[in-house]
Amino acid sequence: MFMNYNAGQGELKNWIVEETAFDSAFQGKCEVVMSQGNGYMGARSATEEKYVGQVRNLFVAGTYNKFDADEVTELPNAADMSAIEIFIDGRRFHLESGEVSNYSRRLNVKNGELTREFTWMNSEGNSFEMRFRRFFSQANLHLMAFDVEVKALNSDAKIEIRSGVDAQLSNSGAQHFHEGEKRIYDKRFIELLQHTTESKVDFVFLTSHRYFVNGQEAEIDPGLQMDRRKVWLNINQELKAGDTFRTEKVGVVHTSRDKQFDVEGYELQALRDHALTNLKTNADRSFDELLEESAAEWDKRWAGMSIEIGGSDFDQLAIRFAQYQLNIFTPMHDSRFGIGAKGLSGEGYKGTRSGIPKSSCCRSLSTRCQRWLAACLSTASKHWAVRARKQKTMATLAHSSLGNQHLQAKK
Repeated sequence: MFMNYNAGQGELKNWIVEETAFDSAFQGKCEVVMSQGNGYMGARSATEEKYVGQVRNLFVAGTYNKFDADEVTELPNAADMSAIEIFIDGRRFHLESGEVSNYSRRLNVKNGELTREFTWMNSEGNSFEMRFRRFFSQANLHLMAFDVEVKALNSDAKIEIRSGVDAQLSNSGAQHFHEGEKRIYDKRFIELLQHTTESKVDFVFLTSHRYFVNGQEAEIDPGLQMDRRKVWLNINQELKAGDTFRTEKVGVVHTSRDKQFDVEGYELQALRDHALTNLKTNADRSFDELLEESAAEWDKRWAGMSIEIGGSDFDQLAIRFAQYQLNIFTPMHDSRFGIGAKGLSGEGYKGTRSGIPKSSCCRSLSTRCQRWLAACLSTASKHWAVRARKQKTMATLAHSSLGNQHLQAKK
């Protein structure tokens, strides 16, 4: 595992967790460590491109379902919007082919942004700079955003991006959803519906895209595609050497468990209209604008929970990471929901609550946070114990040295 805990510099010192090389054998670790969320929903941070052994999870707090009478109730693994597949000159891009350099994947626990950057060269010697960014909004709990950038360095290239909503997922084989309706409005707004089999919870997923060539917004007529439990766009763009193609994607998730819709007289169409309005309100806002709005909410959180630890930089990063995890998996927006034993980062414990009363959430931590805090405090304790011993030894040596100098002066 190639982890770096000293990547943050300047204002971001002790705020960054970094992966410095990609190995598909260890992708599960970073999927969890770099999980993202906002309490309403949470996701494992699987890479945009797909690999064998990858686990894509998206969970929405409070949406429990039972697959059948012989199964336990669990959070259903909902549709995914993070998969963004890239084809270059007709070949699927992935990091297990070609050559990769300058690789870095960084989680910024200060604002919740995940960034991945590297240079990739294919078997023909054509090189590309790539950057992937994403976050889950703290300002709009239903919203997530993605930014994908490809720059052709030394050759012309045909770029194809396939992006949309993929519900071809399950909880380790247990399917919690009936297949729902799929639509594409105005060749831009993609909608997919899901409905849980036993608890009868409706999910509405919507996403839209914007396109930029060399920093200028471009009009692209994408191909429209649908399959069972899946709907997406095929986005094609030709690049000259030196050109940069960027796609911004905004997605929203709403369910019938949302407070304003979990009422008598609920209608699915009202939920769909509300979700579509939310997407359209934010569809033309830039990734950076949406991130800045979310970061401002994070700043308010950090102002009220800041803990400063002297000594080891790792200890400071560890306590911040634990606080970040607690915040992204705690449904502070709704007193009806508890904290999952594994938060909202995976299927472990089947999404069941850890027994933490909601009234105690400020005093309690999820299992992972407890472990990180224990490691942090243990490291800090050892650090200060070692420091105290060093100081005592130095004081003893200094006292001895002064005594010897005094005796020499008398002689």
